[in-house]
Amino acid sequence: MRRTLLLLVLVLVLVLALAWVGCAGAPPDADGWRVDGGLVPDEPWRGHDGPFLAQLVLTHGAKALYESWSAQPGAVPVHPEVHAVPGARVETVVYFVRCQPDGDGNCSVWGKATVEASDGRVLADGVEVPLWVDRPPPPSDGLGMSEHGIGLVLEDFAGSYTFRVVVTDRVAGREVALVQELAVARTE
Repeated sequence: MRRTLLLLVLVLVLVLALAWVGCAGAPPDADGWRVDGGLVPDEPWRGHDGPFLAQLVLTHGAKALYESWSAQPGAVPVHPEVHAVPGARVETVVYFVRCQPDGDGNCSVWGKATVEASDGRVLADGVEVPLWVDRPPPPSDGLGMSEHGIGLVLEDFAGSYTFRVVVTDRVAGREVALVQELAVARTE
């Protein structure tokens, strides 16, 4: 009996540990992002300010990504773009965790976007984008996905684009500055 009880307790602990490690959404603490249960350092494209976490992804399939997300929030694989061909449309998507609700129970997460070309041109400068506004936070520290982003049709030039988005939780007063670079594969 005692051995059976010990075995049941061990199985329960193992199941709970596997469920925690398998969570692709929010980490269980405010130390930053976790991947496969382990804390990972902030990167230019992924960071945190206290319990508020944000991640910037560039994609050429934003519409399909939003449709998949609508069907099953939090379970969409992320494949960020780092190279693209001229003529492609690339858009920003911001994932976040733990926006703080206001007195009405709603979050106010905004982005301020800047896009620069490697030849020095500024294509967007401080464009304010409502990422998650007047909506309750995702449930149970779940991963949220921005409702809007900034898009760009890539020109044919040898270089890259740098996307900068400062993500702000206006209720909590927290801010995460994110950067993602996209190389252009010039056509001949």
